[in-house]
Amino acid sequence: MIRSTEKAQDGHPSPVVSRQVRTLRILKCLQSGPAFNARELSEMLNVSRRTIYRDLQIIRAAGIAVDFDGEQGAYLLAADPVSVISPVQLGQDDVAHVLLAAHLSCLQSFPDFAESSRELLAKALTNHPPDLRNGISRMLNACTVEMDDSGSVELLDTLLNSIKNRQWLRLQYLVESPNVLEWTRFAPYHIVAARHGLWKVEGRSAIHSCIIRLSFDEIVRTEATEDRYRLPRGYRCKIKQRYKTVRPLTGDMPAECRKKRTAR
Repeated sequence: MIRSTEKAQDGHPSPVVSRQVRTLRILKCLQSGPAFNARELSEMLNVSRRTIYRDLQIIRAAGIAVDFDGEQGAYLLAADPVSVISPVQLGQDDVAHVLLAAHLSCLQSFPDFAESSRELLAKALTNHPPDLRNGISRMLNACTVEMDDSGSVELLDTLLNSIKNRQWLRLQYLVESPNVLEWTRFAPYHIVAARHGLWKVEGRSAIHSCIIRLSFDEIVRTEATEDRYRLPRGYRCKIKQRYKTVRPLTGDMPAECRKKRTAR
């Protein structure tokens, strides 16, 4: 649990101040952009979910709108976060870590992304002191990421746009051999980047009526649609468990998918 260094007269940490510090941490998390569910917040703050629910009620009682996104199964700020708390100020080490992570990203294997990343890194360093700028530049120039061929940047861009807009794709893919092709409506949920080996995408296939995983090299072509999809409730929370059961189409398909596939 996050506790304040301030102490009450009896020498114990003040529970009121501790609660204030904790609710501020929750606000900082929600301000960062990604939605958080109660389990994630409770693990980060080392408190029970019940405590998180109480803290969220305190935040709401203070006039700060916190919404529950049913699609993501998580909480987010409804108001402009800038009007709630001041933006987070990054220290020199934080800046270095963020830029290094971007420089060594798997996306560097795609020329368009790599070029854009270099431009953004240069802009990010512009307003920093010369000593910091030169030190980070030396560090970035001394690091490289080596990767196998990950596939088409056009395919990655199509999948990312589909995920961003929550729109179904019509997708043609290889089934078991280069001579067998099939079409399906596909809702991409999650992209798995690989430093070595093939990138993969996981999502719902209409023809299989379940979640499948495809390697980029199994996807022959895609067509955008205007039809929108919703992410299954709790998908993000259960993604690790899903990876233990979902199989690529060229391997063993989940039993429920095989039954539905053969029945067609």
